Amino acid sequence: MKSCEDFAMGDFEENFECVHNKTVGVGYEEKVIFVSFSLCGLTLYAAYASASLLGTTIAGYYETKYNQVSLDVYEKISLGKLSLESWGAIGAKTSDLLHFSYLVGGKAGYGNFDLSAQFLQLGANKYDASFQTGDPNSVASVANSWAAYADLNYNINGYKLGAFLRYNSAWNASNMLPLYGLKVGYKDFELKIGNGDLISNLSGEQKIAMELNYYYSMDFGKLISFNAPAAKQVSTTQTQQVSTTGYASLMDVLLSEEGTVYTVKGTVTSSKDLLGKGSFYIQDEAAGLMIYAPSYTDSVSIGEVVEVTGNTKLWNGMIELVATQVKKLGTGQPTADVLMSLSKTTLGSLVYVEGTVKSKGNFDFIVDTGDFSVKVYLTKGTNINISNISNGTKVKVTGILSLYNGEYEILPRSQDDIVIIE
Repeated sequence: MKSCEDFAMGDFEENFECVHNKTVGVGYEEKVIFVSFSLCGLTLYAAYASASLLGTTIAGYYETKYNQVSLDVYEKISLGKLSLESWGAIGAKTSDLLHFSYLVGGKAGYGNFDLSAQFLQLGANKYDASFQTGDPNSVASVANSWAAYADLNYNINGYKLGAFLRYNSAWNASNMLPLYGLKVGYKDFELKIGNGDLISNLSGEQKIAMELNYYYSMDFGKLISFNAPAAKQVSTTQTQQVSTTGYASLMDVLLSEEGTVYTVKGTVTSSKDLLGKGSFYIQDEAAGLMIYAPSYTDSVSIGEVVEVTGNTKLWNGMIELVATQVKKLGTGQPTADVLMSLSKTTLGSLVYVEGTVKSKGNFDFIVDTGDFSVKVYLTKGTNINISNISNGTKVKVTGILSLYNGEYEILPRSQDDIVIIE
């Protein structure tokens, strides 16, 4: 069982390599993983299978070390500005299936706001779930206990303001109040202030906590050799995906799952830090992609050709590559493609539209192309002036296609990206 928030069930599955991956028809995908290896004279087996259809994913997991079995379900629905996510899982030891553990959760987002909640009920086996290190609710990591989570967030330009609540059966039995407080964050960083201990594995009462959620990978093949038919690299995320050229297609990255390791090559279409702190955009012949590289200190300019290795992460509804390595290879000339429709396959791409301004705000305006309407959003660092634009003005706008709270946006990079058509 695997949670979408603070803890995971059946966490063995994250160390295994996919050996069967199949797409059938439209919107359906199935995946089967089976691994057998020997360690200290003990042969271990594990199997994982999942199937996705029209936004719903169902997965099952089994391993022999702890005789653990679990079933997970996840579904996401988007209705304009409203997005709904729900998940559930059930898990138990094969020798005691009737005394199972389960969790249910959901998340609703509208505009800049999102509200999420999750509930875990442990059965007879406390090892059905593993809490995140330091999770205050980990005091409920005993058989037949429960834990609850709730979070309310307001998101704007990568920043997050919100409130949280945690409660569990141990506190309830002791007549303790729930743990609650406020939080502020930016991308992977989050600062919390609460009415009680926020980090359970540190001595004393930590009422203020700074958290960093970041992806990392490790090549276990260099650390230990398993007695398996063939040597395979595995990681704490997934196996690195490459093509025959040595680089993965950016389209493959856009359509991938979170946590996959890729090495890609592309031409920079937006310089680092311009449209977002720590980020820049690249394109190849197939697609565009957002690169998040806060630890890369060198400048990255439009037209430079770079090689990037990193892990995929879902941020604001679009896949980005969290870079662990960036190399400059040369220079190129990025070109913008006409945006024919609003599609996730064009997210991160350098595009342009021509149309009529139908509405205007202080930092954005809407362009009607005749086939669809799209928002043009001006980020702070571009210093673009739109005082000469009003309703009815015909314009050509070039920029990066992005997604924020379920709404497509074109992000122009400079004043030259907005041209008034006479």
